Amino acid sequence: MKFFAILILASIGCATSGAAGAGQVVGTADEPLPAEFAGDAQKAFDKGALEEKDGNPLQARRYFEHVRNKFPYSQFAVLAELALADDSFEHGHFLEAAEAYAAFARLHPKHAKVDYAAYRAALSYYKDMPSDFFLFPPAHEKDQTQVKAALNSFNDFLGAYPKSTLVDEARDKQKEIRTRLAHHEDYVGNFYYKRERWIAAANRYEALVRDYAGLGFDDEALWRLSDCAVHLGDKTRARKALEQLTKEFPASAHQAAATALLAGDLQEKVPASGG
Repeated sequence: MKFFAILILASIGCATSGAAGAGQVVGTADEPLPAEFAGDAQKAFDKGALEEKDGNPLQARRYFEHVRNKFPYSQFAVLAELALADDSFEHGHFLEAAEAYAAFARLHPKHAKVDYAAYRAALSYYKDMPSDFFLFPPAHEKDQTQVKAALNSFNDFLGAYPKSTLVDEARDKQKEIRTRLAHHEDYVGNFYYKRERWIAAANRYEALVRDYAGLGFDDEALWRLSDCAVHLGDKTRARKALEQLTKEFPASAHQAAATALLAGDLQEKVPASGG
């Protein structure tokens, strides 16, 4: 008990100390800038960059915001906008960073760093995606809204800036995100399949093959799609899936069974009235 009492008191002391320190920083951030910086955009920007380098992000933001607000038509105001976005990103405020980067790209389409801003907007969404944590369900079982936002953002970047030096990095992230979304589509399809909800499962498998081809899910999805179609009595749909499977995935574990179905067994499994 004594140990835990000491631990609690120590925690309270740290929290109190941290709160006091935070209060002091916030208070100084509201004060006017020193005269040598207040009237000079470049000096204020350089001071903000120095504060950021020295590990004083709140003070850095103070200078960058001053430059952005007091010198809106200066080249340093534009750089300050980007610096503020970078600051949000580096400190884990990813949605705030995404909005700031996107605004920069929208307002300064001719700027030399517009591709950087667009890429970082996409990367911010990527960083905000749900992660795998052992106490919670796997990431592919969670809501994929942020994952889709990240993919859309990378797609937009690659479409708008095909010659950017960041294209290779963007493509790597794009493939990673598509694989994750494919994993989610497969998970949902299998969920329905195991419960014999054939229509819902078939639609998921079709979407998986259509939207996420080439990521390692195709042959299994086609096989299960054909099985769903058989259960639904849809011979045309089943044949189409089996033909794609046998043609495009000759090494599939389902190749022999798919070939046999196409050779005649399919006619027996699906009544003529089923399509």
